[in-house]
Amino acid sequence: MISNSELRCEIRRAGVACLELLRELQALRLGIISGVTQEVRPQLEALRTGLVRDIVTALSPKKTHHRPDLRKQAIAKLIQENPKIANLEICRAMDKLAVRSPYNAPPPSWDCRSWHDAYHRVNNRVHSYIGSVRQTLRLGNLDLSRL
Repeated sequence: MISNSELRCEIRRAGVACLELLRELQALRLGIISGVTQEVRPQLEALRTGLVRDIVTALSPKKTHHRPDLRKQAIAKLIQENPKIANLEICRAMDKLAVRSPYNAPPPSWDCRSWHDAYHRVNNRVHSYIGSVRQTLRLGNLDLSRL
């Protein structure tokens, strides 16, 4: 049978051995972590750089190049010449201009041969289209290339 003092001594030695093993495991863990960190750091940096570039690209204003709407420019010119001109009169004038240039014909999506026809078939679209030009002119945005 083992005496109490021998048992305490054995427990103390086992505790010291456990503490020593624990310190070795902690040092090993720190070594593994620093090794992994050194290996992964360039990849993380590349990911961060890529994410920053993607965010900056997504948030930067897009440079869109769109052709000016020649129909709206012609309508704006008619309205500037006579601010009280009615929408039906604008349609008649646009039909005269459409004879000279196909760019002055009604938009193809309206499926109308003439502005007069569009005025009677898709009245709301015509009023909205001409109204947007009137509003642009009212707001003082005289840059007709943006219409």
